[in-house]
Amino acid sequence: MRSELAKQFALIWLLGFFASLARATFYPLIPFLASEMGLSHSQMGIITSVTYMVYAASQLPAGYLTDKVGFKKVMAGGALIAAVGLTLGFTASSYLTILLAQALVGVGSSASLTPATSAIAKLFSSKRRGFAEGLLLSYVNASIAISMIVGGWMAQELSWRFVYVASAILMLMSAAVFIALSKGMPALASPEVNLRRIKEVLSLNSCLLVVCISMEVIGFQALLTYVPKYLADVGGLALGLAVTITALAHVSAVFSRPLAGRLSDVMGRKRVIVLSMFIGGVFSYTLLFNPSNPFVESALMVGWGLTYTAMYPVAITLIADVTKRELRGTSIGLVTSAALFLGGLLQERLGFAIDVAGYQLFFPLLAVIPALGSLLCLPVRLERK
Repeated sequence: MRSELAKQFALIWLLGFFASLARATFYPLIPFLASEMGLSHSQMGIITSVTYMVYAASQLPAGYLTDKVGFKKVMAGGALIAAVGLTLGFTASSYLTILLAQALVGVGSSASLTPATSAIAKLFSSKRRGFAEGLLLSYVNASIAISMIVGGWMAQELSWRFVYVASAILMLMSAAVFIALSKGMPALASPEVNLRRIKEVLSLNSCLLVVCISMEVIGFQALLTYVPKYLADVGGLALGLAVTITALAHVSAVFSRPLAGRLSDVMGRKRVIVLSMFIGGVFSYTLLFNPSNPFVESALMVGWGLTYTAMYPVAITLIADVTKRELRGTSIGLVTSAALFLGGLLQERLGFAIDVAGYQLFFPLLAVIPALGSLLCLPVRLERK
């Protein structure tokens, strides 16, 4: 029984990793695409926004379909859509083609999040669910770290097209392995689920967790967007070194997410969420100091990754704990989609804060807003064991 469960987990993690990598590899390619195609900052911003918003919007239908037809069909279908998008990106020669390619990647890669997390929520009991979700979601940070460190180098030394085609091949290979080896796995589907039952997951709990998770999304996206530039512009570090230092947060999160999940199994979900966000807030603020010292910033970035990013899988587990088993995909998809949208909208406000008041305001906001947001998980009713 345990060996079968381990096999199921490994297959879900593998496909989730390569689907997440498919989306993450775009970011290091941005300067190369802009240079070759003559794209403006506005056009690149639109491509990035479309990819993100399509990815966010797809979480709810992906979650609903996971409950309705099972996670295997949704994850495999998403992987194939992402592969089509990556292949189109490889052949692209215009702005509109890249835009369409990234939209397809956004839709396809969405199947690496909600369907995977809801499958784990159904496979594992509440006593082990936190650790399982944390270990699963380590693939997000692993894929981002690899894309940041390797993707840009490959684009520079080989070609941005090579990165696209390599990602497409890896996506297809992982999908083939998943389809072949998952034939005996349960689909975890509930055919009786229908659209009318979505109202069952609309509750105060959902609203509170949307805002709570969106606060983590803000910090997560801000780290990718603004911190490397801060280290380069203010600290005088080479941009490549600044990106590598930032990637350390994701490397450390690969280990902290399973640990936080396990702690939540023992200590309770809400306590771990609040502690991780408050301690992470301290590290967020201290990033303001010594930007010219790569060793200090590296240590702070590791601390940030060990604490700040640890809350997300615990919050996902909390959603599963308070939701009926057959509706966990729909509930996780609804909360995740809304949180990603809200976090994405508020992210622009942080950029505005930098333009108006500089980094002296940005880092305190990055520390305070998520810490306060984490308190919104406290009124959520106690987990159902």
